[in-house]
Amino acid sequence: MSELTISQMRQSKWAQKLISAQNEDGGWGCFHTLSAGAPTTTEQALRRLEILGFTEADPCIQKAIDYMDRYLGTGTFPNGNEKWKGWNIFCDRALAVWICRFTQKNERANAIADQWADVVTQAFAEGDFNADAYAAAFNNAFGMKPKHGFENISNFYPVSLLRGRLDDKTDAAVLDYLLNASGGIYYICEGPLIEPPKEFQSRHANRYLSALELMSGYTSTPTKLRFAAQWLESQRLSDGTFDLGSTARDMINLPLTDKRGKEGRVTDCTYRVEKLLRAIETI
Repeated sequence: MSELTISQMRQSKWAQKLISAQNEDGGWGCFHTLSAGAPTTTEQALRRLEILGFTEADPCIQKAIDYMDRYLGTGTFPNGNEKWKGWNIFCDRALAVWICRFTQKNERANAIADQWADVVTQAFAEGDFNADAYAAAFNNAFGMKPKHGFENISNFYPVSLLRGRLDDKTDAAVLDYLLNASGGIYYICEGPLIEPPKEFQSRHANRYLSALELMSGYTSTPTKLRFAAQWLESQRLSDGTFDLGSTARDMINLPLTDKRGKEGRVTDCTYRVEKLLRAIETI
């Protein structure tokens, strides 16, 4: 099996197809909701390009950051807006997430992230998640009760936004909360994350890895996700590789390169799992 490199991923047809589909303004189709006739959303494109090794140093990402920055603070998306109380909060949070995933230099995005970190810190002030404290902090910050998907933090957006922004005590409490949340992390993986999938070659395992990748940016990751690292190590094949099976080809996490067939899949899966293991063990 040949070793996969970031250069191979960046030069793949998957990366080039996405880059060529970027609009002149820096986005791809609608920002959040897939529209009729559009192959992707801006969020999906950015997630895919991030996985394929693109960073803020790349023109396509810088163009996208500039595009999102133009709407940050307006409480709207470039397109696909909805009419419900709190939509403006959701828009600014989502834009801040995708800016912060690529750069820490945007002051407005950092301010939104820090505001969420303050709300969540108050919610966990006593060690465990306190719904009343969270509601009070949320109302004080945003002028409304947490509803319409804001009821808790088991959601891709706050989980992503909070990484590296919490004190050690809150950081550990948040990971405990996420691992034991009965619904998993919304948009990413269902079910309590403290329980690894029984089948490694499954769609659930693929989504479970996405949840681990999202949580691997927390300070307490090496301690809290040690069980997950041990589970991953137990899934190695006899030659040291990993294979998530044919369902892993979800066009988001995999494929990573142009190589086809089982050999290409195993190469891609091994790269993904070993990258995750390094993140869990070295944060």
